[in-house]
Amino acid sequence: PRVNGIRQGDPLRLDDESTLDAAVRLALGLERSCLPIQGPPGSGKTFTAAKVIIALVAAGRTVGITANSHAVISNLLAGVAKEATKQDITLHAIQKVSDDDGGVDHPLVRTTKSNDDVEAAVAAGSVDVVAGTAWLFAREAMTGAVDTLVIDEAGQLSLANVLAVAP
Repeated sequence: PRVNGIRQGDPLRLDDESTLDAAVRLALGLERSCLPIQGPPGSGKTFTAAKVIIALVAAGRTVGITANSHAVISNLLAGVAKEATKQDITLHAIQKVSDDDGGVDHPLVRTTKSNDDVEAAVAAGSVDVVAGTAWLFAREAMTGAVDTLVIDEAGQLSLANVLAVAP
């Protein structure tokens, strides 16, 4: 990844730095790049992603969350809401849900079935976190809508969908 303050070839993790702390630091310093986090089930990827997202929100960034399914998105977004509550971080999140998935039931998360509602919230700057599938983020109105996009379970998202949500 291209990270502010790190030259190519330098180690990404500092001496005596935990993997979690490194992930947060690196995510905050990304320069139009990506930070892949990989591991087997139960290794803490969702926990780490939630901590990273809250750090980004605390730094004033708007974060998008996408994945291959509404269930995966809801799982990560629930972790983000829980972490925001734990850290007493103000969070305004919106989740585009489907008829089959009601989304996250948490007071910090507003759910909607309308793309227009999401686009209006983003345009108004009233949300810190925007969550939805690739079909939401591939919309022309969502181009540049977030500062950082987190793709959960990215290995399950097709390359075509990754490219479609990237703008």
